Amino acid sequence: MCWEGSCYGLRPTMILTFKFGTILSNQEEAIMRSKLVRALLVAASSIPIVGCTCVDFDPPLQLGASYGGPPYGQVPGSVIFTKNGISVSVRKFFTPSTHFGVARIEKRPGLFGNSQVVRSNNIGLGFDFSGVGFTPSVVSYGFVDMGGIENISVNSSAPFVGRLSSFPPSIGPANISVSKTQIPGGSRGSVTLYGQVKRLVVGGQELWIDRVCAQRG
Repeated sequence: MCWEGSCYGLRPTMILTFKFGTILSNQEEAIMRSKLVRALLVAASSIPIVGCTCVDFDPPLQLGASYGGPPYGQVPGSVIFTKNGISVSVRKFFTPSTHFGVARIEKRPGLFGNSQVVRSNNIGLGFDFSGVGFTPSVVSYGFVDMGGIENISVNSSAPFVGRLSSFPPSIGPANISVSKTQIPGGSRGSVTLYGQVKRLVVGGQELWIDRVCAQRG
């Protein structure tokens, strides 16, 4: 699968077998087996998974680039870039009042994400998967949440408006799974949606997002 926002990983059909000669002692064989397993796992983790594509916010996107209403020049629904067939747009955000704040490309906070991530400040980010060549059955994204309200909508469903910790078990056609760990001031983790997700909108007030991935079933 696209584990936690990645299109690289072990294929579930991979089987590792080993056969060692009798000239090795039990301790030597155990050491050799451990080294070989580690080497094969590292190699396998770089194998791209077929039917999986991701969008991130690394260069050529410029650090500090900002998108939203005045003075940034976008309107709700404006596509700000497309990568790997996934179109990214800016959307309205609800608290439940309606806002159209700013999305900014920033350096990753702490150990989260790649070199650059996107910060949502009272704005929604839309992801359209119609250009990837398949209908995703699993969509995931990584996040850092430092508080406030979040939005999530699937396939133009009415958005959920509330705390990430209160996400419903499903929205639109998709079931939702949230995995997170506490960090100082907030939480870090990933959200995974299971179902035919054609479009996704997420946003927050103090929310950082990276590696939005779509996988074929």
